Amino acid sequence: MLQFIRSKVTSIFIKFLFGILILSFAIWGIGDIFLGSPGGRAAITVGEVSYNSAEVLEQFDRARRAMRLPPEFDEQLRPQILTSVIESLTELGLYEAESQSMNLVVGEERLKSWVASAPAFRDSLGQFNPDVFRQALFNAGLSEGQFFQTLRNDIQRDQLNAAVASGLEPPQALAETLFRYREERRTAKVVVIGIDSITNPPEPTTAELQGHYQITKQNYMAPEYRAITFVELSPDSLAKEILIAEEDLRAEYEVRLDEFTTPAKREIDQYFFESEAAANKAIASLAGPLDTAGVSNALKAAAGDDKLISLGEVTALELSTEGEREAAFSVELGKASHPVETPFGWKVFLAKNETPGFVKSFDKARGEIQLELAREKALDAQFELSNTLEDELAGGSTIEEAAKAVDLPINSIQAINANGVGPDGKANSKLPPGRRFLTKVFKTEKGTLGDLVETEDDGYVLFRVDHIDEARQLSYQEVVRAVRESWLSDKRLALANEKALALANASKGGVGLEVAATKLSYQIGDTGPFNRSGEGLTPGHYPASLADVVFGLLKGDVGVVESDTGVVVAELSTILVANKNEFYGAWSKLMDELGTSLQQDLQYFYRDILRNHHDVVIDRGYLDTLMAEYQ
Repeated sequence: MLQFIRSKVTSIFIKFLFGILILSFAIWGIGDIFLGSPGGRAAITVGEVSYNSAEVLEQFDRARRAMRLPPEFDEQLRPQILTSVIESLTELGLYEAESQSMNLVVGEERLKSWVASAPAFRDSLGQFNPDVFRQALFNAGLSEGQFFQTLRNDIQRDQLNAAVASGLEPPQALAETLFRYREERRTAKVVVIGIDSITNPPEPTTAELQGHYQITKQNYMAPEYRAITFVELSPDSLAKEILIAEEDLRAEYEVRLDEFTTPAKREIDQYFFESEAAANKAIASLAGPLDTAGVSNALKAAAGDDKLISLGEVTALELSTEGEREAAFSVELGKASHPVETPFGWKVFLAKNETPGFVKSFDKARGEIQLELAREKALDAQFELSNTLEDELAGGSTIEEAAKAVDLPINSIQAINANGVGPDGKANSKLPPGRRFLTKVFKTEKGTLGDLVETEDDGYVLFRVDHIDEARQLSYQEVVRAVRESWLSDKRLALANEKALALANASKGGVGLEVAATKLSYQIGDTGPFNRSGEGLTPGHYPASLADVVFGLLKGDVGVVESDTGVVVAELSTILVANKNEFYGAWSKLMDELGTSLQQDLQYFYRDILRNHHDVVIDRGYLDTLMAEYQ
């Protein structure tokens, strides 16, 4: 197979094919320039604001990419994505139309100020960095024009919403009622009767087991199993057979030398001075033998505490200018650098520690480079191999004959379920990575050759479904042991319930749970305070519904709560009224939630008002046509 791969990697035909594809993309890509406006006609109109087909499709494509849907779901969810895009653009249009009618303008200076102060566009030193800004726009798929228009729209929308909701406060009575309800705590006395404490349940009769089987038979199903034959093209497997020449490895190492170079780092403090003279005066005051701490204290005293910024460990490239890099990385450790002029004043650097840089040698990088270059060649070879496989199959070859033609191993699995597990309950290690392959296998009919499936490791799999064992009901004889264990578990739970009800009844008439539990030799405990959601209860020790039951009791009442592992008998002990001072964080959170909820409700009604002020026209037929042509 190695010779086959080598011959295909350098195939002139493949290079010619890619040349044709590149040319065709270039032609189609410039078609709109010569054939008309790429924008198309208006698809959504809101008052004087309109969005053409290109804008709608751009938003649709951005939303679809952001969802990262698997291919099998992408087609199904397109109508829902389109509806969401239409709603978003309509809402955007309503605010933009209202801004225009009110002559709301967002100036360039405000936009620039917002960008300069945004944390997302700052570098590791906390300063605005144009390169970080441009990279963020690139990652989002936005041009600068698109970004600033979106920002302008957001600011205008926020201005309108703020004007509508200005001064809105949640009603105090409502907030206090909700707070008392939500933050009330209760404690309870509890007795836990676990099913493991029922050690002598009666043995079931055959009739009881068969009856239990009939009731629970839905729990005893054998899943569908399929026998499959498949051929896998894996770039990692192919790469193992490709040897890269020594001169190519060395050439790649030289090209990527920066990648294998770890620059030196220094722990640096920087001090700001208003003038060069002030900076030089501070440096001149560092007379006598001073250690690093002494130099730091002297510079801090001269500049002021608020003029010191500790940069931590940084590389030279993380500093803004060449002058700063030279000053900070040429100065002797523990000494003050010469002053450097910057837009923020004069800086003096103190290098406190240094971690030397190093370069990974070629011998240490060889394996990594070999693997990456071999994988690149394997990906090229894999494309041709997959074409050859498909050609063989189209010519009438079986999957076994096609695999032999390209010297690939054939794989067979006699029984696998949709989760990749065999009848022995173990996962099959032969399976290609990811869920996509099995999903396709279980959608393919018996005896049918499946489509070529792309795997998560950039490989491909070609398969055939040889046999299908349909899902079936397991017989009583096959599962009699499991049925017996299930019956015994249910019986233990029933007996625990009987004991719990007897204890609850013994607690009535003013006796109380503690006295009744002592008489019947049960161990009793206290829960400690907990709220309606169960916060405060020991996780895993009590059933989840215990809080619901206790919050439905009057003081001194007893309730019974069942779980899979036993039964709990609980008596309400105390009711702790919520106090705003004690739970101030919860009170503040509630007020924020209510405020946000009221603002959202008001904004919803406001958008309805805007719809009445600005005509909304959605050309759904045109949009549906666009979607039918969308690829």
